[in-house]
Amino acid sequence: MGELFTVVFSLIGILAIILALFYASRWFNKKMSITSARNLQVIERVSLAPDKMLLLVEICGKYMIIGVAPNGINTLSELSEEEVAKLELPDKGGDNQFLNILTQKFRMNKFASSGSVDEDE
Repeated sequence: MGELFTVVFSLIGILAIILALFYASRWFNKKMSITSARNLQVIERVSLAPDKMLLLVEICGKYMIIGVAPNGINTLSELSEEEVAKLELPDKGGDNQFLNILTQKFRMNKFASSGSVDEDE
């Protein structure tokens, strides 16, 4: 019976140490992270694959679409003022506006580069 109490108290002690380390690491991570991004804000993100995503980012008042992949980060497009005006930003309750504008932007670029506007494509 005495051995059972020793094992249980040892287990409780180990769990207490693990919990203390967990909370200490969270506190340390908060203290060491950089959170002062006054001129940059990620508005929305869309995952395309586990390691690829598109971001709608506001940088110094300009809105850009950025592609993120394992091999790098690329600016895909900068939104015009008319396109930004069409956006329903998250604080206004928009959900898929980013994806809609992205689709329109790429369709316009595709049609502009091919010189034709076919709906069948």
